[in-house]
Amino acid sequence: MNSSKQNAPRILIVGYGNPGRGDDAAGWLVAEILEKRWGDKVEVLILHQLDIVVAERIPQFDLVIFIDAEERENPPGRSLATLEPSPGTSDFTHTLEPGTLLTLAKTLYESEPEAYLITVYAKSFEFGDPPSDETRRDIERAVAEIERFLSFRMTVSSPSPTGTASG
Repeated sequence: MNSSKQNAPRILIVGYGNPGRGDDAAGWLVAEILEKRWGDKVEVLILHQLDIVVAERIPQFDLVIFIDAEERENPPGRSLATLEPSPGTSDFTHTLEPGTLLTLAKTLYESEPEAYLITVYAKSFEFGDPPSDETRRDIERAVAEIERFLSFRMTVSSPSPTGTASG
């Protein structure tokens, strides 16, 4: 990771989802776009699902942004939300939640970076389908929102005001 500003935060972007299941590709696709545009300033992980390896990476960063698809009736407005460590509901055999990964990083490595979750509107998870038009529009919204946030954070050291989400 290469940063042009000495005090710029070390940022990790984690996009996850299944690119073969319609709208579930949203987190993956947002992360791909951000990697192309911001890869020289941030580190990007693109995954099918979150796993414990992400918890091992978290201590290397000051700020982590998780990106995932979320099934909803209506596309969201602002959705960049603060994440806190949380025990989660995972049994550690299939997938982990972002809050659980933050708890592991805090417990195992005494690391507690700023963390955010951005969700992308999703309604269809059919195998083999491309993302829906609504999700494609929300992917663009999510990319723009994250890019504004990254631009702000690269120039200002204080956190941006956001809502809080558990995860």
